[in-house]
Amino acid sequence: MMRIHIFKACLLVVSSAVMLPSIAATPLTADINAGKTLANQGGGTTAPCMTCHGVNGEGMAVSNFPRLAGSSQYYLRKQLEDFRSAKRQQPLMQPMAAGLNDQQILDVSAYYASLPSTNLPEPTAVDPKAYAAGEQLAERGDIERQLVACANCHGPQGIGLPPAIPALIGQSSGYIAAQLNAWQQGQRKNDDGGLMAEVASNLTAEDIAAVAAYYSAVRQNEAKP
Repeated sequence: MMRIHIFKACLLVVSSAVMLPSIAATPLTADINAGKTLANQGGGTTAPCMTCHGVNGEGMAVSNFPRLAGSSQYYLRKQLEDFRSAKRQQPLMQPMAAGLNDQQILDVSAYYASLPSTNLPEPTAVDPKAYAAGEQLAERGDIERQLVACANCHGPQGIGLPPAIPALIGQSSGYIAAQLNAWQQGQRKNDDGGLMAEVASNLTAEDIAAVAAYYSAVRQNEAKP
């Protein structure tokens, strides 16, 4: 029953991406070149995105800054709008987003969405036991504990379900763990229907570490570590 509930919730999240008027119904047209300039040079009070997210949107694992390259335009735009409105809170991103207008948010989101999603960083070396535990939870869940698989929404190996559900493959373990902890502790609340908070509330610290390790190391069509 929980698997069906989560699956329906995922469909609700995806369908809402098409229905939300604040994001989908807009007269603005994205300018990818303007978005590239903003990402590389900044604008107004906003620093260059590349300072934290890398020259090619690859992220900065050592500081838990996420990979942006190849994420959907819808998802990136929603996150920036949520940072700007303080619906999603993060000390570095809120002031950055506050300095952007609607057109700039659209442009920079389109730019990062245009970058290759397949040019992933080298997989992180992780403990094989942690990888196996993370793979179990991520791909199959744990029926006895009523933990649903992350793959139900995020796809096999975390490839994502655009436009609303982001890819996890290629993100650093530190970033994934930080987000799961934020959902669990109520510090992040900007998903539709509270789905992630519900999922994260049932995870132990060991679960979070294992899932984060798995997604940082897994690569499609490659052998396990």
